[in-house]
Amino acid sequence: MYLQGGHNNPIYWLGEHWVDLDKPLVVVEGPFDVASVRRVYKNVASPLFSNPSFEKLRRMASCLEWITFYDRGTGGDAGRAKVSACLHQDHVVQHVLPPEGRKDPGEMTLTELRTSLLTVLPESALTVD
Repeated sequence: MYLQGGHNNPIYWLGEHWVDLDKPLVVVEGPFDVASVRRVYKNVASPLFSNPSFEKLRRMASCLEWITFYDRGTGGDAGRAKVSACLHQDHVVQHVLPPEGRKDPGEMTLTELRTSLLTVLPESALTVD
């Protein structure tokens, strides 16, 4: 976790310093997922686990369009539910799942990432490094 004043800052997001709050935000679970998604879409960040506190979610609430791209499974399900519950009134929230056979975005190919994100983002938003 990031340090602030020598202590862990539990509400800091990995990538929050590069996020453009005026564009759709793709939210993933961890650093390998961030690195993988950034190959095709730059506006991605991670709370560093799937089920962040409401306080941590509110830290990024200025971004009005959220796309969760959490892992398949119980942790990802809980995270998707929490994001929906916390942000449902004032935000657009969409959820993308990794394709069958893939646990998370960190293990997906470029083609799989593009195909998954094209369900919620226009092609013009995606890039390939």
